[in-house]
Amino acid sequence: AAPSQEGPALLALDLMSAALPQAEALVRRYLESGQPIPELRMAYARVLLDVQRYADARAQLQAITERRPEMAEAWLMLGVLQVQEGQADAGEAALKRYVDMAQAGGQAEERARGLAQAYLALAQVAEKRGDLPLASAWLDKIRSPQDLVAAQGRRASLLARQGRMDEARKLLQALPGRTPEEARTRLLAEAHLLRDHKQYQAAYDLLGVAAGRAPTDHELLYEQAMMAEKLERHGDMERLLRLAIAA
Repeated sequence: AAPSQEGPALLALDLMSAALPQAEALVRRYLESGQPIPELRMAYARVLLDVQRYADARAQLQAITERRPEMAEAWLMLGVLQVQEGQADAGEAALKRYVDMAQAGGQAEERARGLAQAYLALAQVAEKRGDLPLASAWLDKIRSPQDLVAAQGRRASLLARQGRMDEARKLLQALPGRTPEEARTRLLAEAHLLRDHKQYQAAYDLLGVAAGRAPTDHELLYEQAMMAEKLERHGDMERLLRLAIAA
């Protein structure tokens, strides 16, 4: 009855997320009528990314950057997506636009994490071009190891969902391991990726190697025990849990 009202469109977005694709018609009606708020178009782009409709998501993000170029997050999402799709030049330009805007806007936690994601994608572009020093320079701008792992973890999960698990694992294996703590974080990220995509044996084996090197690390033992449960190896699960308790 009132396609220009944002309330029904917001509800329709939630219904799309709940696997009711027919709700998308209401979202599109809203976007095509009147002056839609850019935040709702952004939310629509996120839903499209979640269901791997990358071309449609890109179209929405491009519409935002054309109509509301001051929205920094749209440049970030667009740049990361373009790099993922092999549009290196366009992606690099969008990411640099985001970096300039983010740096001018201060270093709030959310903005800092966005910068980490942008630096990762820019490093990927430089690496594909064979410019390893530049790739390293971009990565050096990421101050927090947690941000680095979180950003790479998201990208690895996306690759795994596309059936590119080997690429996803290599992405995580390329994370810095300069200290024992960084190496441990990197390994756990890879194990969690395998677990989330039901590759329980591979996760069990990976954690087993790590636990063998650090037999008193109770978190590694516990994680391996959970993989043993998934594999219905309950004897191993109990043995590992007892070792974790003792540790």
